[in-house]
Amino acid sequence: MLNEDRARVVGIGAAITVGIASVGAMWLSESIGAVVFGCIGVVGAFGGVWASISGHRVSTTLRIRDIAEKLDRDALIASAELRANEANAKAEVETLGRLKIEAQLAPRMLGEAQRARIAERMRPFGELGWRQSVAVFSSVSSSESSILVNHLSLAFRAAGWDVNDRRATYGAHVDGTVGVGVVFSADYRAANVVNALIPALKNEGLLTYLIPIPMPASIEDDPAHAPWISVVVGSHP
Repeated sequence: MLNEDRARVVGIGAAITVGIASVGAMWLSESIGAVVFGCIGVVGAFGGVWASISGHRVSTTLRIRDIAEKLDRDALIASAELRANEANAKAEVETLGRLKIEAQLAPRMLGEAQRARIAERMRPFGELGWRQSVAVFSSVSSSESSILVNHLSLAFRAAGWDVNDRRATYGAHVDGTVGVGVVFSADYRAANVVNALIPALKNEGLLTYLIPIPMPASIEDDPAHAPWISVVVGSHP
């Protein structure tokens, strides 16, 4: 009887031990699984963070590359525009220089509008108590100077002046005249006319200046005669 009870107790103890061991094994298994899954989760989270960081780095690198490429393109465009502007400026300088040379070599002529402007400014001197007269001639033998003599004569006639082609130099040295020279008597009336005439011719692009000349007093002071003026067309400047 005693042996049966002892065996029963041992059996119960063994069963309890097995149960405890089983429960412990299950708990250990669940704990290890939790740890493993936790580690996997941490690794996954770290991987996600790393992927985000890597993606950001790639995106930033791409943006920097795009900016650098744009700056390179802008620099190339600016360089091309600068070269184009320099070429245009050089071409303009060359064009202006060529036009200046062409203007210097072009025949001196007065168009209809230019002659009309000269006549308008000189007309008041053709409507005074005397009729203004002017001698227009060339100091050189060339068709170019002859054309300008003709155009000036037309302008003065349109202003109501008496025009002649007498070579009236009154002792002035006109052979070396360059451009258009003007000689006149020392009469104040002639001075008033010339003070308007020279600017009028200059305004139309003609190199015009006064040629000094000694005049006899009998002509200077004679109010019965209109003040005399000679316009001398010299060589092309």
